[in-house]
Amino acid sequence: TANYQLYDRQPSLGNAIYNSGMTIPVEGSYEDLNINLAYYPDWWGMYFNIDCDGPCRAESFSSNLASLFGMPRYSFAYDVSFPVEVKVEDPYAFNNRGYSFSFLMEANMRNNKAMTADYIAAPVIPAGDSGMCNQNNLNSGEITVRVSDTDGYEISDANVIYTRWGESCRIGKTENGVLIARFPPGLGGFVSVAKDGYLGQSQQYDIYEGVEDEIEFELSPLMLKNFVVRKRMIEKRNIAGIERWMATSRVEELRDDETAVILLEKIGEESEEEFRTGGRYNGTQAEPSRLRMGEGRYKADIRILLDDTIAIPAYEIEGVEIEAQELPEPYLSGGLIRNITLGKSSLDNSNTLVFYALSPNLYELDEGQRTMDDVLYAVDIDGYSKRYGYGARPELE
Repeated sequence: TANYQLYDRQPSLGNAIYNSGMTIPVEGSYEDLNINLAYYPDWWGMYFNIDCDGPCRAESFSSNLASLFGMPRYSFAYDVSFPVEVKVEDPYAFNNRGYSFSFLMEANMRNNKAMTADYIAAPVIPAGDSGMCNQNNLNSGEITVRVSDTDGYEISDANVIYTRWGESCRIGKTENGVLIARFPPGLGGFVSVAKDGYLGQSQQYDIYEGVEDEIEFELSPLMLKNFVVRKRMIEKRNIAGIERWMATSRVEELRDDETAVILLEKIGEESEEEFRTGGRYNGTQAEPSRLRMGEGRYKADIRILLDDTIAIPAYEIEGVEIEAQELPEPYLSGGLIRNITLGKSSLDNSNTLVFYALSPNLYELDEGQRTMDDVLYAVDIDGYSKRYGYGARPELE
């Protein structure tokens, strides 16, 4: 490569081994390209695991009369994983304007060796039963677990589970919102409550032998809601002789050949279980789609897929001819990434949720006006969501 550096090492044998024996033979030369590898620890920390039980110490110490020095022997296995950014740069592309391409690869070592494609992890041998859940170990005082919904109504048949250090005990079910039971004493455990149709919840809870106590849970109900997806259009306009993409107040229904895919990920409290939900909505549907959800804050991720051919004509950049091409189907014609909040009273008093996605009208432009820069803008959902997403809040009908 263009930025390959020859290291001058002495003696000459070392120089030959380093510069010839350690390079990877490839077909052809890439002297016009720069290749750089980078690791960013602040962005993604390294995974490192070593099998020392505490400090790593020598397993043995050997010596002989011919030597004044002993040789401590260390034997341990380590695992390492970290991402590496590979950046390929052609500084002379496009009439010396330059072009670069980056991608990530994960470097992995297992048991002190590079992980190869045929690596098979050692099977995990499950730990034996600790006996925590045996009846004769349930010797706390009587613990009262109270479970209600966000309206204060008692919830029956909710499962109560106690977990500590990876082992779980099914304690029982609530009756009229209450379960009185004995738990295995211990520190650092969690009491979890779950029932179909509700968002589960856990609380860290220390339990002491012979001590009575009470713990309360308030579960948020899940409901099936109708939803549709509409588009808030972003249009390309000429402002003072400069072509720019601008958000507009124009709202459109999905085209017959468009499908919206929506994913909602709940932004909950630490005590709430993780919850994701999603659905699809097609422009040909006569009725809304449905998804299961509850009140609260969500990260919404909407993608609109257009099942149509988008052609980009040939064009020139600084004397370099770019060939005409067609974008692969389906084409990403819009989307939205933003946080939303849905209140319980609003959900209870509405029939349909209207989600809005931002949609650059690339398909409405004359073919001769389209450029690859327009394509790159149209698929940059995160970029135009940050700029215009404030105007794409969901509505309730």
